[in-house]
Amino acid sequence: MTQEEYLEILRSGARMKFEDLIALIDDDYNYTAAGFTNGEVENTADENQGSAKLFCFAAIHQLSQLETLHCFGQYYQDVLNTPESDSHGNIRNFMTYGWEGLKFESPVLDRR
Repeated sequence: MTQEEYLEILRSGARMKFEDLIALIDDDYNYTAAGFTNGEVENTADENQGSAKLFCFAAIHQLSQLETLHCFGQYYQDVLNTPESDSHGNIRNFMTYGWEGLKFESPVLDRR
């Protein structure tokens, strides 16, 4: 699947899978791990790098907050189904703080 095809499917309202986006990113981008802050969550370069990839892809393509959340697929649905839980901290913080709360130590994706 191309990036354009992925974005078309995303914007159609279809249910997305996190793994599909990560596979697409791994095919199309060079990746360099980096720490990032997401609202109240501090992530080192050794943790939550799937989220780092997703957020950077979303920023590159200027996705809205809601489009970005839908890219998390089943994990976003888990958050919606369990509002009292503290699982999936990056998703929950992005829901609260949006793009304003997201800061990277350095870019993690570079298009091949």
